[in-house]
Formats: sequence, structure tokens, C-alpha cells
Amino acid sequence: HNLNEEESKLPLHFDAKLTEKGVNQCNELAKRTKDLNVEAIVVSPLSRTLDTAILSFPHLYGDSKNKKTVPFIAHEEWRETVNFLCDARRPTSVL
Repeated sequence: HNLNEEESKLPLHFDAKLTEKGVNQCNELAKRTKDLNVEAIVVSPLSRTLDTAILSFPHLYGDSKNKKTVPFIAHEEWRETVNFLCDARRPTSVL
């Protein structure tokens, strides 16, 4: 999430979103994931991890133009520890 320890404690960074750098990294990664044989994507239920999965595997998500989609699963047990506000998550109804 590219936050230093002090920033990660601020309410402003609750369930921190991807930074511009993170989005760029996902877009670069997407170029290398398009030929992988993926059966499912499992992430923690945080906004940034969901965005990372969707941006890194856009060809496998939702109504992908190539019609090959896989399950995207957000599972609580894959979540990081909650030491800072940036690691706390929003309710699933918001995600």
C-alpha cells in the first residue's frame, strides 16, 4: 500500500486504496498474466487487494471480452493482520 508507518495509522487511510504506483504495477503485471492457466483468484477482502486482482487479471474478470472468466474470491482468512487502519476493511456490502 506504499504507506509509511505513521501514514498507515491515519483515518484518512482506512482500507487504503492502491496508489498510482500500485495501479501502474498492476497494469504491467497484467501484460504478463494473460497467458497463465489460472483457475481462481483468491485475495483478502481489502479494497487494494481486490483492485490488485482485477487490474492484474483483467482478462479473467467479469464480462471479459475473451469470455474466459474465473472465480474471484475475497476471503477473510487471507487478510493481513490488522495493525493499522490501512489494514482494516470496509463492509462487504461496500466492496
